[in-house]
Amino acid sequence: MPYTNSLAFKRRIDMKYFKFTLLMILSLPWLVYSANNPAIIDENILFKGTWNCSYEIKKDGMELSIITEDNYVRNGRSNSFGTLMIKLAPDIPKMEYFIAGSALWEIKNKYLITTLQDISIKNLSHPEFDEEFNLENMIPKNISESSEIIELSNSKLSLKSETDGVIYSCTRNNK
Repeated sequence: MPYTNSLAFKRRIDMKYFKFTLLMILSLPWLVYSANNPAIIDENILFKGTWNCSYEIKKDGMELSIITEDNYVRNGRSNSFGTLMIKLAPDIPKMEYFIAGSALWEIKNKYLITTLQDISIKNLSHPEFDEEFNLENMIPKNISESSEIIELSNSKLSLKSETDGVIYSCTRNNK
């Protein structure tokens, strides 16, 4: 009888190891897939860092383009600086601005939500227009924007603004 009980015990132990080994083998493809698939990796971790970004709008005779370097840090803050080019109408010259701003950011349900904290805009090309058209005074502080995260990987970020549907495209800055 002791032999039978020890054989049954051994079979139970062998079955536990077999189940554990089978579970590990079946989990391995998922672990490899999730390690290589940006959609599975925590978006906050992937999102942090410095991105070179741009977008462009052409609508009703107006042209606007922005090229920025955006830095998202772990404390939920971001800093951006770059160039804004705008042409409001055919009879107004194209204007170039230096822009710098800071914001709060968070990701919720595949959406990036940013709240502008501070912004500085300096007209580099035609400061004579600032009295009539001062961009910095037109942008309110603490304004929020929500953008759908279309793509997020180690090297690429694409956002679609909920406000105007514009696609904001970025590549990782690996300085």
